[in-house]
Amino acid sequence: MRISKKVVTMLHCEGYVGIDFVLGEDGQAYVVDVNPRPTTSIVGIARVLNYEVADLLLRAKFGTLPMTEEVKTEGCFSFLASEE
Repeated sequence: MRISKKVVTMLHCEGYVGIDFVLGEDGQAYVVDVNPRPTTSIVGIARVLNYEVADLLLRAKFGTLPMTEEVKTEGCFSFLASEE
């Protein structure tokens, strides 16, 4: 989250932003791509977030977002490669 917040601030991003990371062998996260639109990751995010993504987008537009500590992830989600 700390790195994501820095990226969004440095790039002056607004709205939904997809940030792709790669973990190095040392466990360090490296940003490799920033997308100013929903990406495939929205599927996983929607499954674990305790708020509807569309609701949060509308709330962001009108300045009525819930408090940071109210927005939480519940569980986990993984994309699996197909066996074709």
